[in-house]
Amino acid sequence: MRKAIGILAGGLSRRMGRKKEFLPLDDSTMLEHVMRRIHNLDIPLYLSVSRTSPMISHYVEEFQGLNVVIDVPEFNVRNPLVGLYTLLTSIDEDCLIVIAGDSPLVSGELMSYESTLCEKGFLAVLPIWVNGKVDPVHAAYSREIADDLESMLKEDPWISAARMIGNIDRVAFVGVEDFGWSSVVDVDTPIELGYLIRIYEGRD
Repeated sequence: MRKAIGILAGGLSRRMGRKKEFLPLDDSTMLEHVMRRIHNLDIPLYLSVSRTSPMISHYVEEFQGLNVVIDVPEFNVRNPLVGLYTLLTSIDEDCLIVIAGDSPLVSGELMSYESTLCEKGFLAVLPIWVNGKVDPVHAAYSREIADDLESMLKEDPWISAARMIGNIDRVAFVGVEDFGWSSVVDVDTPIELGYLIRIYEGRD
């Protein structure tokens, strides 16, 4: 089964107050840390954005083979599932491994396990927390769900991940605790950013 990696970076970052993926972390940005961790995996890499920018052009030059795709304008909302749909309809591969662009501690072990379950026939493989909350942006999806996702978005562009999952057959869940919760941590607020930096620096 052919695999691709898709990075979601098309959100507005309203709660953060500025674009999360471009926030500085150590000697680069959050998004650059994500790409550094996965660029050498020899898997096609896609980046979903709402629009281009000089920073995105810089990444295209630095990371050879990076494919930048613009979120489809048909759904004029900043729902991560629009980014997911854009990626699914942009790839030629069978399985898409999705990563949030503000997750610099992304786990290669988690991505590998998710892709293995895709190969076994699951259409969606998602991390799940002990409280039952599902994480749709550190997951793996079969390209087969693209048409169904399009129909769902046309019915409700703000469809939730939980509702999407409820409409997909053959879904597998992976316990976050099995891979370490830091492997799926991302940031939405300045407080969460401070906590992530502490983890990154080994202080927590």
